[in-house]
Amino acid sequence: MNRQLSERLLVIASLVTPGLRLADVGCDHGLLSLYLLGNQTVPYAIGMDLREGPLSRAQENAVREHLGDRIVFRLSDGLDAYEAGEADSLVIAGMGGQMMADILLREPEKTASFQELILEPQKDPDRVRAALRRLPFGITAERMVKEQGKYYPVIRAARSAPMATSGLGERIDDYYGPILLKNRDGVLKAFLDFREPALRRILDGLAAENAGKRRQFEQALEDIETIRRYFSCGCQS
Repeated sequence: MNRQLSERLLVIASLVTPGLRLADVGCDHGLLSLYLLGNQTVPYAIGMDLREGPLSRAQENAVREHLGDRIVFRLSDGLDAYEAGEADSLVIAGMGGQMMADILLREPEKTASFQELILEPQKDPDRVRAALRRLPFGITAERMVKEQGKYYPVIRAARSAPMATSGLGERIDDYYGPILLKNRDGVLKAFLDFREPALRRILDGLAAENAGKRRQFEQALEDIETIRRYFSCGCQS
């Protein structure tokens, strides 16, 4: 397959275990699934999306790539149209963290039937990592990608694996990623440099009487300082 993926989708693809059957929720035009099928990474895929338009384009793309016999597409809200046991690897990408957490927790028996989850929240990554603690999955790999000026975490979780931790506490681990923190990831460091001044600008613009909101941003800035100290010391928590 000659179709080129974005760097974000390539990172997601790199975390899918070869040989596993794929379920792609929010598949859009099916580019990720078709890439993995075309490269012989996965033998079979199910592409699901809430919108008929993208699914129609995905089906056209599958026919064009001569992969239509190895992928099926379903109109589905999350995993609603999925039956447990049909696939081994679940990819959910390109949506907010709260929506992603809702999908994972809505029918936990379906989520628990997968061997691995590859998750790429566009925002609120803490909601996703917190949801994993309520499921039989532990984080085994994390990557962070900068694409078109935005930062995207990509999380791989495996069934029955222990939950990774940086030792900095759940709040910091959930938002920034325990493995990214332990690895002192360079893109995560760049994200901190990007996020800190943005938080300070918001804090400076908040009225003094908005104490609750101010404390929220002060805590976020304190967390960044904690991470910077952790990165500087070179120690293992």
